Amino acid sequence: MKTKTFFMLCLFFGIGLTQLSAQNSNSEGTKSYSYWMNWGFYADVKCDGVWVDYIEGELYWHFVDHYKDGVWEKGVGLGRGEIRSEKTGENFEIKELDKWSLPKSGIYSCNTFLKGDMGSNYMISWQYWDGQWTILRAGCPGNEIKKK
Repeated sequence: MKTKTFFMLCLFFGIGLTQLSAQNSNSEGTKSYSYWMNWGFYADVKCDGVWVDYIEGELYWHFVDHYKDGVWEKGVGLGRGEIRSEKTGENFEIKELDKWSLPKSGIYSCNTFLKGDMGSNYMISWQYWDGQWTILRAGCPGNEIKKK
């Protein structure tokens, strides 16, 4: 009985101390890391090239960074929250999706969607490349009613 117990104990310790991995050793350092954080947001809002608002607040972000062979390759961020217009006091629900792959392409792109509690809606797409931010698209759908 003591011999069986000793062998079973050795077997369980051996299994417990052995590191099992489903990946081969060639993919060491190829991983994705996920993390969350609060981060401030601010932006001027333009419709048809005309400044209409300045918004700011804090978003709750979920980031995922991808590494290949131990080297950072690309990342994705999704920010959500509520922010406020400094001009009108309107509160906005905001969602922003960011993608970046700076080492390879040098491009950081953002798509922001804002829905206000007073009826304002803004969509902004921008990109960081070659050391500067460029607005690709900026629209104010649904705001046409306010113009009449």
